[in-house]
Amino acid sequence: VQLLWLNLVTNGIQHIALALEKGEPGVLERPPRAPDEALFDRRMVGQIAMAGGYMGACAFAFYCWALASGMPEDQARNLLLLLMVLFENVHVLNARSETRSVFAVSFGANPFVILAILGAQSIHIAAMYLPGLRDILSMQPVDLHDWLVVLPLAMSLLLVMELRKALLRY
Repeated sequence: VQLLWLNLVTNGIQHIALALEKGEPGVLERPPRAPDEALFDRRMVGQIAMAGGYMGACAFAFYCWALASGMPEDQARNLLLLLMVLFENVHVLNARSETRSVFAVSFGANPFVILAILGAQSIHIAAMYLPGLRDILSMQPVDLHDWLVVLPLAMSLLLVMELRKALLRY
């Protein structure tokens, strides 16, 4: 149920917002793609592998650390789900451009992305507090200390992807 929540509810909102993203500058000056070129080119596959691999490795390490530190399994799963929602929120900013920095793409160019991030996070936080939904999703509210653990970990994805983009530009 948590996986469906993650994929359909919190991530789905962001996908709709990304569909409203304007094209990359200079895209019409590039030569057209070859008709036999794969839909997923090397750059996109690399981005998916880097982001997905990093998120997966961090999530796995975090979950193992949480259990090893004596955290109850349900609380560790709850924090892992929050971490994944936060990763999605950070990654949607990375996905706005394959080549340009997150900071080079104006946030005002597509305000729906910011609204989607805020909406997805708000829905997830609300689900932690709403008795029926909280029970279905096996979630509970998260205290400030836990936020201070998972938020920087999720934000580290931004650094990793920015480094990758910078290396590919040079």
